[in-house]
Amino acid sequence: MSTIQQCLERSALVRYGKPVVPPAFRRAAASPPQYLTFELEPGGWNNLRTAFETFVVLAAISGRTLVLPPRTYALGGLPAPLSPGFKTPRSFDDFLTLHALEPHVPIISTETFFTREVDSPRGRLASNPPLRTLRGRMIADARRRDLYVYLRGVGVEPNWRPAAHCLLVGKPHPQDEAFCDGRMPVRYNSTFKRAWLLHFAVKIPCGSRNPRCNPDLHWVKWSTAQFYSWIRVTDVEADRHYKRLVRDALQYAAPIVCAAGAIVRMLRREALRPGRCQQQFREIAREGSDGTDHEFSSLHVRSGDMATFRPRTAVGAEALAEAVAAQVGSGELLYIATDANHSFFEPFRARGWRLRFLKDFRCVLSQTPGLSSDMHGMVEQVVASHGRTFHGTLYSTFSGYILRLRGYRTKRGASLAAWELPLSGERTSSAFSKAWPSQPDFWRREWTIGWEGIDSDSTVPVEPEIDKHPVITSEERLQRATACLRKCLGFAANLNSCIDPEGLFFHFAHARDGRLTDAGSRAASACSRRTNVRHNTITH
Repeated sequence: MSTIQQCLERSALVRYGKPVVPPAFRRAAASPPQYLTFELEPGGWNNLRTAFETFVVLAAISGRTLVLPPRTYALGGLPAPLSPGFKTPRSFDDFLTLHALEPHVPIISTETFFTREVDSPRGRLASNPPLRTLRGRMIADARRRDLYVYLRGVGVEPNWRPAAHCLLVGKPHPQDEAFCDGRMPVRYNSTFKRAWLLHFAVKIPCGSRNPRCNPDLHWVKWSTAQFYSWIRVTDVEADRHYKRLVRDALQYAAPIVCAAGAIVRMLRREALRPGRCQQQFREIAREGSDGTDHEFSSLHVRSGDMATFRPRTAVGAEALAEAVAAQVGSGELLYIATDANHSFFEPFRARGWRLRFLKDFRCVLSQTPGLSSDMHGMVEQVVASHGRTFHGTLYSTFSGYILRLRGYRTKRGASLAAWELPLSGERTSSAFSKAWPSQPDFWRREWTIGWEGIDSDSTVPVEPEIDKHPVITSEERLQRATACLRKCLGFAANLNSCIDPEGLFFHFAHARDGRLTDAGSRAASACSRRTNVRHNTITH
């Protein structure tokens, strides 16, 4: 493959979306600039990407300049023994098309931020610079914690949490309460608008093994919900713009798309006839476009740490093969993205399926310009998103993004066949949902409101299936919430029931813009004494 441009031209079938068009309502950038900084959280690439999408949308909504954290070796800043890490220092611009985002959301590095606001005599941090001995090390990967402590001290922290709050943007709307589903509604209010620096911290105040500690609720993390499941923009045009911005300007970088495009074309050729990697790679390189229309199915099976922390996902190969058999045709070509030993899938071969793994396409990986081993997982996501059917692993954000990619690519009338493993009951466990995003699994699956209708010219929004999640009036909600409150519980309208035995949601119906009403404060105090759990008006 001679050039990356030729590679992209031959990979047109894996691309999606449209060029980003500036909206008529675009917020003018502040002068002097206002900034949004954020911290990397513990977790893998897909956790970081989910959080990054939130920060991009928040920066676009607020008209702020987005400051990228320093490059890092370790995912989420975890020590090397706890993280697979990167081979070389990496940042988001190595994996995502940030050049497409910059015309719409200004982006700078941490180094540039310090040059502007610390080194310049007119900088707003010139009178409060970090200690000279720490300055260089704060940028280095090893001392990023010092950088975060400094930014927390000079910036304003909204202290929102996607699992506990819902950010409402625009005029009040009758569906707001259904969207929030028991979470506390907050807004980008005047306090945040005046702040020249908003900093979004990651805080883990208690251990996950603590029985009174719920990581999704107590921890301040930004990957616990996709941006579209906790940020509600009531203006239809604006809402669609921000969702298109993420779809169209945060795609995977060219080397990833090139390699995935080549592998997808080779799989579609192999669905017709077998052939060796190098031979087929040469053949598709000579072809100007994909001339085949043969399909394959795809599967993601995650083992390792997932089987330890999520025992429900630990299923034997025979059970997985039985679950997949209902949707995968006899003798069909099956692409499997996995960290398991390939011998695990022998029961799949015994059923007559032809199996392919990423290692079968080493010739593509080694000859794609600019592709590194850090990108191989992202290549697999793009490839798996093109399966005729797709089965993903329950709780896996890797599988979740494959589902989103399938949603982005689906044309009207096309199938979005996808299931979670392990399947149960009648084996209709859909890994995406047309309903309102709801407690407690915002991040566990994808929700079709993230992509359905975002290219429409209609002024009528595509609403989820609200018949399954009845919307009630504010008066009814308050009555039911008060009844739950007597039990130190919260009330989720979408579930039509009291929720959270630890009392973390009980006061949300008695709050406005992140602050408790008098009734909510009294109830919080009473329940705090009863449950011996300290409650804060904003930070949880």
